[in-house]
Amino acid sequence: MFDEHVEACLKAARREAGKTRTIGQETRRGIDRLLEKDGQLAGMMKRFQAWKY
Repeated sequence: MFDEHVEACLKAARREAGKTRTIGQETRRGIDRLLEKDGQLAGMMKRFQAWKY
């Protein structure tokens, strides 16, 4: 479930990135927005970011 959630966020970020900015910037912005909304995911997302970048 978590992986699917991350994939959905990354897909949305890539769609937005095509319009305005680089994928990395938009993905990080999307992740930051996620962290603001859902504190429970914060630890997992930080580990995901460290692994991804």
